[in-house]
This record gives sequence, structure tokens and C-alpha cells, in this order.
Amino acid sequence: MLVRALSSINPTKGHLLLLESGSEEKKVKDVKILIGSVGSKGNKVIYVKSLLGFVFRNNTGCFSLFYSRRLCYKFPVTSEAMAFGIPVLGTEAGGTKEIVEHNVIGLLHPIGHPGTPVLSKHLRYLLKYPSERQRLGPKGEKK
Repeated sequence: MLVRALSSINPTKGHLLLLESGSEEKKVKDVKILIGSVGSKGNKVIYVKSLLGFVFRNNTGCFSLFYSRRLCYKFPVTSEAMAFGIPVLGTEAGGTKEIVEHNVIGLLHPIGHPGTPVLSKHLRYLLKYPSERQRLGPKGEKK
């Protein structure tokens, strides 16, 4: 299962928390995490180095980091995932909370470090039950 996190590279977006939740699943080799940047403003070198440092320190082989300032994005990532029928794993905050109904279109978790174990649980759940991915995805596409 590929977990894709495309957003601006910014500590408030929770990339490091996603990596931490994925590292809790060292026994699960079927989860790949792709982190990408679309249109980050400013110099994010320090933050990107912290993400890379985490990947190298944990050395699980299941993380990829993609960073490009040249990508163009028309839709917010949550809306795009929904449009393609991909279940959303999102935070209980901001626009995601407004458009994603928990356990209908996707699975929501608390923001920040308190959300890490919940996100980890949701990753395990969707990996274990592909039928749930198939159930959640089309409902987001319909919305």
C-alpha cells in the first residue's frame, strides 16, 4: 500500500509524524510512504534535512522523499484523492475535517504527536482490510 503525502513542505503539515507512525510498523513491509512537496515557499532545507535524518536513522527502507518546487497543483490534495477514489487519511482539523466524514470517505486522526498512534492504527487497518479501501474510496469520489 502506498501512502502519499503531497503538500507544502512545512512542519505543520505533519510529514515527520507520518514517518513516525510508519516507523511503528517496522514489521509491516507492505507500506510505502511517499512524501512530496508541491509549491513550498521559502527555504525548507532544515526541515527537509530533519525528514531525511529520520529516514536514515530508522533505516527501514520503506520511505521515499520527493521534493520539487516545479510542480503545479490545481486541486488541494484531499480533494484530489477523493476525486480519484483514494481513501483519505487526514487530520481532524482545517478543510480536511470539513469535507471528510470519518469512516465514510476516510479516516481522521488528531493533529500533532497525539495523532501519531491513531494514524499508525489507521494505516494498519487499511493495509489489513483492502475491502475498506475499496469501500471508502468511491464514496469520496462520489462526493
